[in-house]
Amino acid sequence: MSRLQEAGTLRSVGVGPLRVSYVPDGAVKMVPTFLFPETTEADWSANAELLDASGWLTISSGAVLIERGERAILFDVGFGPYPEPTANLQYGMASMYGGAFLDNLRKLGRDPETVEAIAISHLHVEHVGWADHPSLAHAPVLMSEPEWAARRAEHGVTQTVLDSMAGRLRVIDDGDELLPGVSVLALPGHTAGQIGFEVIADDARLVGFADVFHSPVQIAHPDWPLVGDPAPEASTQMRQRVLGRLRENGTIGFGMHFADVPFGRVSGTSWEPLA
Repeated sequence: MSRLQEAGTLRSVGVGPLRVSYVPDGAVKMVPTFLFPETTEADWSANAELLDASGWLTISSGAVLIERGERAILFDVGFGPYPEPTANLQYGMASMYGGAFLDNLRKLGRDPETVEAIAISHLHVEHVGWADHPSLAHAPVLMSEPEWAARRAEHGVTQTVLDSMAGRLRVIDDGDELLPGVSVLALPGHTAGQIGFEVIADDARLVGFADVFHSPVQIAHPDWPLVGDPAPEASTQMRQRVLGRLRENGTIGFGMHFADVPFGRVSGTSWEPLA
């Protein structure tokens, strides 16, 4: 099976003195025409390399570990401790599961107790699932003010998770430093307060674009709206802006949901995965 069809695995890249690692938690197997409701079966026949043998689109879920020497932060924290796959075809989900985050974090040589902060891109269930785990209870939660202001206990985001965040919340804004060489990138559209991150060191750059893109197919089709998108036009404009940024000087991109090809570069209208 192609990496384009598989759930994400542990992968790391270096950016100067920083190490950026994808920490897998689980995945969602989606009905592609549900996730992208304006697409057709013909569209997916033309992009069949992204679909597994059952015709599902793989949307990985996990976290990013960003390390500089002994210091470390997390960006997002996966779906949560739910290893048993569940299905909800009403919402286009053939299978959804998590549970691997803590084990994978430790495989990278990092104990959760040594993480100094957790930045949350936006309040969707597959990004906040481990935020209330006791091993991370010490870590401040960093989030944009618009995202926190719009919080709701719905669509799998529980009041327990929100309450856990409330006592640890630190509001952050576009350009704020997360670690030396790592800054916040405001990416509104998918949600009002979505953020990503940018790593710049030694003439190298990596852009983590959160849910601006959900699949490599959108590199060629940034105009495809996402199901339930609250601001389709703003989201399309943001995809175009981020694409422009990714095309600059060999910039590395990071796609949280990009199956097993989270790190890559944009070449024309294609996502070129890093080894």
